Amino acid sequence: MHPQTLSREKTMHTRIRTILTLLMAALLALSALTACGAAGSPAPSEPATNAPTASSAASAPATTTPASTTTAQALELKDEDLDASWDATTATTITLSGTSATVEGAGAAAAGGIVTITTAGTYVLSGTLSDGSIEVAATQNDLVHLVLNGASITNTKGAAIYASQCDKLVLTLADGTHNSVTDGGAAFTYADAVEEEPNAALFVKDDLSINGTGALNVQATWNNGIQTKDDLLLVSGTLTVDAVHHALVGHDSVGAVGGTYELVAGAQGVRANKEADAAAGWIIIEGGSFNVTATDDALHATNDIKLLGGDLQLATGDDGIHSDTNLIISDGSVTVSESYEGLEAANIDIQGGSLDVISSDDGLNAAGGADASGTGGGFGGDPFAASGNYSITIGGGSIQLRSGGDGIDSNGPITISGGTIYSYIDSQANGAIDTDGSFAVTGGTLVYGGSDVGVVPTTGSTQSYVYVSGSFAKGSIVRVEKAGQLLIEATVTLDCPLLALSSPDIAAGGSYEVYSGDSLLATVTAGEGGGMGGMGGPGGGMGGGGHGGPGTGIPAGALPQ
Repeated sequence: MHPQTLSREKTMHTRIRTILTLLMAALLALSALTACGAAGSPAPSEPATNAPTASSAASAPATTTPASTTTAQALELKDEDLDASWDATTATTITLSGTSATVEGAGAAAAGGIVTITTAGTYVLSGTLSDGSIEVAATQNDLVHLVLNGASITNTKGAAIYASQCDKLVLTLADGTHNSVTDGGAAFTYADAVEEEPNAALFVKDDLSINGTGALNVQATWNNGIQTKDDLLLVSGTLTVDAVHHALVGHDSVGAVGGTYELVAGAQGVRANKEADAAAGWIIIEGGSFNVTATDDALHATNDIKLLGGDLQLATGDDGIHSDTNLIISDGSVTVSESYEGLEAANIDIQGGSLDVISSDDGLNAAGGADASGTGGGFGGDPFAASGNYSITIGGGSIQLRSGGDGIDSNGPITISGGTIYSYIDSQANGAIDTDGSFAVTGGTLVYGGSDVGVVPTTGSTQSYVYVSGSFAKGSIVRVEKAGQLLIEATVTLDCPLLALSSPDIAAGGSYEVYSGDSLLATVTAGEGGGMGGMGGPGGGMGGGGHGGPGTGIPAGALPQ
């Protein structure tokens, strides 16, 4: 139903990947040296013009060939991930009471407020532990099923739940129950001072799956909320996490197929980070409802992010969604109500779904500039260089962008073959669509502009555009007609003195009527820009890809990741 493999690192596989990585690095280095030897002096930058700039493949940098967005990550749900049931006659019962606990059954023992689980099995917890912890120290082959059946766990000196070893921890939130875990805050003490862990209120060194229909509240006043050093799989349940640093962390991966998640983070909302392993550090969301408020990125991955379903409501001081590699969207709904940059990745591929993004800088950004300009409290500075293989590809979906920088900004080519796209900007020296490469439009409906349009489609395009300079106030309706037939209608969400509109019904050289409300504004010829006079500020044009150096990153002395 959900094909995927949540792979583990195996020693032999790691060695093979290391060898392949070294070989690839050597080939890339050789290629770079060859390119440097053949390159001439850089061309001078073009002066800013008032007309929208037609993108040209001939003037695009040689590095704009998009990287492949084909990835191997996919979700696989095993029986134990889905199974939220337990047998009360065979499960071990753990009753929490104040600063102590009692155990009935095998596999666990209590010493004061410390409950230690040492073998595979099902353990059902209930009651309140005001100062203590649940610790899992089993073997690396043990599956431990922990059921929170109305349990409240507070550890005044560290993590409330700490699994130092097992094969997988399956955490079930019992039907109809409310559960909570709270860490030690300023008094937090690492069990392993060398590794500085556990460093979350709920910390697992191996795989963690969460299921059930109950609720869990996580208060992390020291560092992260829920963290696993391998795979984090979210199946069901209602999670509320308030963390001073990251809310949810899966070093190898984070996958979600259902559930409801209310996340407040002083850094990132959902994070997958495994920089040392090129096959890990990814996020896949197939379902579930996420409401994320984060000071830094709402979703952040050092590898791919795939949105295949679900509903995401994001408010952030930096990027709404950030992937160091590929961001792939085929379904689901994403609303970014506040961000510095809305969606950012080396390659962005949108084939479906619904996007509604508000950003103070770029709405969609392939590569990007210095995020240190964002409001993320110094968390900015995603490590993108100003050159490389970047691209934006749109083949479907509904996209609404309102941006204070570029609306759609690619440091490589932009290809649009479908979808309905509205991109409005309110900023000077930016474009509603901006590219350092070609801009090919072969399908879809585009309405874009505002304070400036940026580039218009030419290279490789099979449909044309109309360009108008007029007065489209926020909330007004713009229509494009031909001989009384309606071709495009849109309600602009920002004041738009400049607009470009494209659809499969618009052919180069054709004559079209443009209306503002019920008033005929102008009759224009498709494929011609600037004919209306009174162009706005400088277009984004070629070379306007919003380059910038890396930001400062997380300040020195920050909490461990």
